[in-house]
Amino acid sequence: MPLTASGFSKTRLARVLLGLFLLSSPAAWAAGKPLPDEDAAYLRALAADTYRCISFMAHPKTGVPLDNSKHDAGHHTSVTNIGFYLASIVGAVELGLETRASAFKKIDFLLSLLSRLETWKNFPVNWYDAGRLTPNSDNLVSTVDLGNYYAGIIVVRQAFPELEVACDRLLRTDWNMLYDSEQKLLYGGYNLKMQASTEWHYDHLGADSRLAGFLAVAIGRVPKESWDALNRNLEQRYGVEYLKPGWEAGGLFLGYMSGIFIDEKGFLPGLSAANFAKAQMIHQDKIHSPVWGWSASDSPKDGYLGFLALKDDIVAPYASAMAVEDFPGEVIANLKMLERLGARTSHLRSGKYVPFGFRDAYDIRTRAITSNYLMLDQTMIFLTLVNALKDRAISRHFESYAPVLETKKLLSDYASRVIVDPASYPLNLGRHFNLKVIPYESERPEYRVVRAAEIPLLHVQEWERAEIISLTARNLEAGELKGTDDLGARAAFLWDDQYLYVRAQVKDQSIRPMGFAPDLYKGDLVEVYINPDSRGLTWGSTKDYQLGIAPAVEGGDTLSYLWFQDRRPFYDDVRAISRRTEDGYEITAAVSWKLLRMETPVRGQSLGVSLAVNDVDAGEPQNAKVNWFFQPREGKFLLPKVILN
Repeated sequence: MPLTASGFSKTRLARVLLGLFLLSSPAAWAAGKPLPDEDAAYLRALAADTYRCISFMAHPKTGVPLDNSKHDAGHHTSVTNIGFYLASIVGAVELGLETRASAFKKIDFLLSLLSRLETWKNFPVNWYDAGRLTPNSDNLVSTVDLGNYYAGIIVVRQAFPELEVACDRLLRTDWNMLYDSEQKLLYGGYNLKMQASTEWHYDHLGADSRLAGFLAVAIGRVPKESWDALNRNLEQRYGVEYLKPGWEAGGLFLGYMSGIFIDEKGFLPGLSAANFAKAQMIHQDKIHSPVWGWSASDSPKDGYLGFLALKDDIVAPYASAMAVEDFPGEVIANLKMLERLGARTSHLRSGKYVPFGFRDAYDIRTRAITSNYLMLDQTMIFLTLVNALKDRAISRHFESYAPVLETKKLLSDYASRVIVDPASYPLNLGRHFNLKVIPYESERPEYRVVRAAEIPLLHVQEWERAEIISLTARNLEAGELKGTDDLGARAAFLWDDQYLYVRAQVKDQSIRPMGFAPDLYKGDLVEVYINPDSRGLTWGSTKDYQLGIAPAVEGGDTLSYLWFQDRRPFYDDVRAISRRTEDGYEITAAVSWKLLRMETPVRGQSLGVSLAVNDVDAGEPQNAKVNWFFQPREGKFLLPKVILN
């Protein structure tokens, strides 16, 4: 099936798409015109300013990179910062900003320090004191950060063969310690305090954890099936498709970060990143913003904006810079506009203004800029510019490492490369790669709840008056269904002055509930999400509710749990009953208005409610979950509007 761009004629398509084929040269994608001298000079100057900032943010005694430029905020750093800093020193040599001798001195000293870090099975923890090099109190070995750390070490190893032994000593790890063989996914990490792996996993190809997933196979002896199990669903906004988790999970850096090291241009991850950038340019026009580039960043007044916290007002210069190889003209124009708006204001240091490149973020509404620079964001700009100006020097070093090269040949996502003219974006990725496409902005359902005349838990005939909603494969949120009979549900709601009533009739071939309330999510259950003000559920907020209700285990009770409140419901909060049926199970529950802080509900009042069903089958790599409607919106989740009739 041919890869097609939305709305393209066959003539234009033939001109701009050169087709699918295997390429032997790592730089063969660069069939476009070279940058004009003026643009190349602009990017070189930006790279020099940015590296000046990166060098400034090194600890004066240890040389370890600090997390940010606020030296008075405490000296700490992450292993991601360290990995990207090491790669940046190599990049500085490529651009002539460091001599090979000065770079070797810095790197050799850092490697000697890293060899003495307190580790777990040779894995460093995520955060260290940059001066004392002692672990921070959280004691988490973070899988995603390990990928960034080891990528930097591999770049150093290949650029400085004389440091091979020191690098190999640090790279000697067994990632199976971080691999869940049942789920076929990498754990989020390992908690040294709890002496246990995290309960969550990295499960999306389109996330920043892609680099860690790649290296787990390449150097960590984790089976290839860990990569194959990654979710490849696409998000679609403004008709543009790109890999989830997408916009709300952290923005544009998710698409481009791994591509600093893995040459992904023309492969699914790279095509997705370019589409994502194109969607952001369209968003710029839609909201009438002077600039674009939405990604996790610091902000002038609200602190760090990451997962589910991005705001249209806050633009991060580094984000658009990461797309420079795909859209050089658009990116340079955007960076120059950001510069005119004040986002490249020099940094005051020792009474003198020093050019440090772009600040971390700009507020398009208040025109404020952050006073801070983040090491990660500065190194992402810098490494992207090194690749753009020096024929992808960073990824060439990375991919010259034999285990990396062999792994890339092994993974189907890097099997065939597409040469694409920038003018042909956005591309129809769903059709070509046969991937599921999930709209970013779906129409919010409305449901009118009939008032019950009698208590539905006792008088089941009351449910005959309720509107039925069906949950099918179209509502699939996670996992896979083995067939049309594997999982589904019919659900309905009723209300009276005391309770909101919920009934779910679940079709499930194999019922496997958990018998311990806090762990109900690990088994079959029904989840009810409730946002009383109907404006959007904030994940983890005690003003909202994630109620789990599991079918009773044999001889046991119907268990329920409120995860945002971290407790079992009191008897008057939730009353739930369950029974087995011929094709699954049925759950009926009464959720008190008092629990929801809505003690006097009235006709016409609305709240946000969604219902989900979680299914765990023996031998399956991950749970399957269908969810009525659960849409991320600027840091919250929009739920169906449930109106009391």
